[in-house]
Amino acid sequence: TLVGAAVLAPFAHWYYSLQDALIPTAVWFAPPLKLVIDQTIYVSFYNVIFLGCCGLLSLQSPSRVFTDVRENYWPVLKAGWRLWPFVHILTYTVIPTSHKLLWVDAVEVAWV
Repeated sequence: TLVGAAVLAPFAHWYYSLQDALIPTAVWFAPPLKLVIDQTIYVSFYNVIFLGCCGLLSLQSPSRVFTDVRENYWPVLKAGWRLWPFVHILTYTVIPTSHKLLWVDAVEVAWV
């Protein structure tokens, strides 16, 4: 989609590169720490950006977009927690940084 290609993919690329630069993969606690950061802080920004952009592209008013984001935030977050923590076990242990975005996008296509 337009939102994925223009906004979310660059955001995710930046996030995975920054995360690997700040949290060395050689330390034992890196994978669980990355998973917790991913499934709390990062996914919050990601979902708000996605929901907000979709509303704006649907030509909804800013107040309607805000209402939709507020109403859909938790259901979308909880639905994602059924899949993404398990996917990211591989993301943060096996997949090299240069392929993380491709891996996550492939899973996302299969899931949606």
